[in-house]
Amino acid sequence: MEKTNRKWTEKQITKLSNDRKEPPPEDVKLAAVAVSLNIRLRSADMPSVMQERALRLARELMDSSTSRRPNLTIMARSIKKFTLTQNFNSNSVTLTLKTSMEKTNRKWTEKQITKLSNDRKEPPPEDVKLAAVAVSLNIRLRSADMPSVMQERALRLARELMDSSTSRRPNLTIMARSIKKEFDQLYGPAWHCVAGKSFGSFVTHSPGGFVYFSVDAYSFLLFKTEVQVITDDLPPPCPH
Repeated sequence: MEKTNRKWTEKQITKLSNDRKEPPPEDVKLAAVAVSLNIRLRSADMPSVMQERALRLARELMDSSTSRRPNLTIMARSIKKFTLTQNFNSNSVTLTLKTSMEKTNRKWTEKQITKLSNDRKEPPPEDVKLAAVAVSLNIRLRSADMPSVMQERALRLARELMDSSTSRRPNLTIMARSIKKEFDQLYGPAWHCVAGKSFGSFVTHSPGGFVYFSVDAYSFLLFKTEVQVITDDLPPPCPH
């Protein structure tokens, strides 16, 4: 790692990673469900099964809206009034409504709601694990075109670098440089890393070499480009 006011060795970084306990299986599954439904869990004091019911119902009600601005009052009332039952099968959890849904511009029957739940495919196991890692590290994955193993490496490294900072404002330049050097060594050049609270970007990256995520209040953009050696035998300029 880069040397700052506080030195960190590879052994110390490894200890940081090992000290983080793996979340319970039910939390792993819940994190995967939230990712598949494009929902962000913020806070909860509720069994995982009940949380999953709430997430799926909210997603279905949101998808059922035909207007640009859904009627949130009706949605909230529907979630409050509905009593849900679970039917388990090998692939997914099906939610069946015991009461009829609130009538809006578009009517939904019990059969339609059940079909929506069954159509949602469970994410691959590697995505489930990655979602659990992101939750345990308090990191939000925003966009990625990268193998899960590499994404996990980036998340853990960014979290460790953030935790190693002794100041209120971490040195983002050093952090970005450390992540770049780590990925250059592990996966070959040329990696680029941008870190900050607010920035715009428009980049071209190699296939499988892009991830964008947030750690606490800071965002990280990590991507790879191909390197070509420029020789003296330059091609003729393009005619205008």
